[in-house]
Amino acid sequence: MHSINHSDCFQNLTQEEHFFQHENAAEVEKMFLHYHGYLLGSLASLAILFSTAFIAAQLRVIRLREGSRKYHALLLNRAIGDLIGASTAVISAILAIFVPTSITAIAAFIGCFFYSTFWTAFVSYTCLSLVKLYAVWKPFLYRRAFTFKKCLYIIGVSWIIFVCCGSLCVGAMSHLHVGWVAEWHGFRYLFSTFFCFDYAFTIVTFLVTAAILKKASKVALLKSKNDGRSTQQRSRFPLWKLALNVSTFAVFQSPHVVWNLYLLTKKDCLFRIHSSETIGTQAFVGAAVLLRIIMDFLLSLITDSQFRHFFLDCFGVSRECFCFRITSQLSTTRNISTDSASQKRRKSTQQSTIA
Repeated sequence: MHSINHSDCFQNLTQEEHFFQHENAAEVEKMFLHYHGYLLGSLASLAILFSTAFIAAQLRVIRLREGSRKYHALLLNRAIGDLIGASTAVISAILAIFVPTSITAIAAFIGCFFYSTFWTAFVSYTCLSLVKLYAVWKPFLYRRAFTFKKCLYIIGVSWIIFVCCGSLCVGAMSHLHVGWVAEWHGFRYLFSTFFCFDYAFTIVTFLVTAAILKKASKVALLKSKNDGRSTQQRSRFPLWKLALNVSTFAVFQSPHVVWNLYLLTKKDCLFRIHSSETIGTQAFVGAAVLLRIIMDFLLSLITDSQFRHFFLDCFGVSRECFCFRITSQLSTTRNISTDSASQKRRKSTQQSTIA
């Protein structure tokens, strides 16, 4: 939301439009309380819980050196950004519930740091895609060129960039009455363009990486068949896990991108006059981002064995019991397939005997 204290949008309104604006102000407070207070506050609280558990699991995996430390460090970077974004949403919800005055101005400042969820996901997924691409292009130089320490340097630089952008956002919100920022269209245009470009770049980078890796695996499989040797290798951060993460990013961040594209086509006064509709749309966008955080946790719980074991240990659930259920289901499936195959062989034998 944006503060309307320094705006000239309402100077030339008629008496009827002023009355509508007064009624709209009451509707804004009501919608902000329900959507940004109760709805986003509930989702953000759940996102904080899941992000904290995910961070603790990734720290343990990195410390025990289980799997690729670079892969888990980049996922940890994304989770930290998710935690910061969810925390800002909770703070905004608390202010909306308990401090209803000046809620739009406060939400504008807090919203600048909610974008940490997008920025860290962009950095992590783009780096993971480029790392896998470089590992295929220069397999012998990969480990020396991209070490765990360099991975930490990249993460640190990305956070410095985010702090600078967040400070610029806060500064622009603080001086809306100064110069070109009075309409803040220049800042909004720059920020929205940068946001949409990063979103598209993340997806395109992953798709290019996936296509090249698929082609490389086909070439390796063909060579192995000609040489008569096996090429079964287990990747330390498999592509299908990255595909799940990028898919959730692409789906749940898409409302955020559509909203930024819409911002590029409209003037500031439109959002100030129709504040209630703007608040509802922003709440939907924020809810989609928070659902992405929750979905990432659930997918990691299903697909990541190290994280699943840590989560089960925290809640005292026996691994043997959990594994027994999975193995029993697999054995039942194998028995059914074996029985059906044996029945087919008996039928074919009987038919050949009769013939």
